[in-house]
Amino acid sequence: MVIAERDGKPYAWVVGHEGAYRLQLPAGAYALYATGRNYSRSAPTSVSVRAGTEQVRDFHDLDSPGRLTFSVADARNGAALDARIVITEGQRPLVEFLGGKTFFTQLERKGHADLPIAPGRYLFTVSAGGGFLAPDAQVRLTVAAGPATQHRVAITPLFDPPSRGWYCADLHHHADQAEAVTPPADLARSQLAAGLDLLFVSDHDSTVNLPVLQQIASARGVSFIPGIELSPSWGHFNAYPLAAGARLAIDTGTATIDMILKEARRNGATVVQVNHPFNPYGYFASLKTGVAPGGFNPGLT
Repeated sequence: MVIAERDGKPYAWVVGHEGAYRLQLPAGAYALYATGRNYSRSAPTSVSVRAGTEQVRDFHDLDSPGRLTFSVADARNGAALDARIVITEGQRPLVEFLGGKTFFTQLERKGHADLPIAPGRYLFTVSAGGGFLAPDAQVRLTVAAGPATQHRVAITPLFDPPSRGWYCADLHHHADQAEAVTPPADLARSQLAAGLDLLFVSDHDSTVNLPVLQQIASARGVSFIPGIELSPSWGHFNAYPLAAGARLAIDTGTATIDMILKEARRNGATVVQVNHPFNPYGYFASLKTGVAPGGFNPGLT
């Protein structure tokens, strides 16, 4: 990929094929650099584009990918910790398929991350518990092309809420249904790295990811709350916990509030919560404008 910057900001990019590229630009002054998936950036080169002309710029100084292995553990006892790893300083890929900016430790091997990454100097921020349950760790590393560089990170938790009867979950979280794009496994990794004690998902009008996340939760020995976001145009409602095998049996696009609540209860939900109620498409806003079919139903919990 060749990226063109103008006035110090990304302006355009083009994907090359077999090492060749062609990029059309309006007249003006640009800086170009080349990079690849987990490759370093080339040195930038200046180009002044004039109408009706063609110029050639070649790039030969890309370093091939490196690897970085993190092991994140509790400083007190060496126990592995789920963690989030973010590039704070260093090469942050402009386009996502060139490489990641944020990483999570593995589900199968708790506290371990094996990252393909462009060679260079970096500052990483490593967090276990989202900077709330424990201070973040700052790690400076130089990554070289070739074999993996290994690094251990020790984090000291500040407190243990479950030991005092407090448990945390994100009770409005989507995976990869409707407009959402996070695969279920990545959703679980992010929730665990944030220090959440229970996994949760509430995809829009879909239960397809519930068995997958239940399996992940069981394998990791954590609890899972299966949910769904019932999503008519006039209000969104999270229903949970759902019974095993729950399936949506109504068209939420034509549903009334009574139908929404009945469907939630049919699927075993104890809680039906109103999401973002004052948004333009929220339930309370729709009640105010008179567009919520069925009006107000006090059966919400």
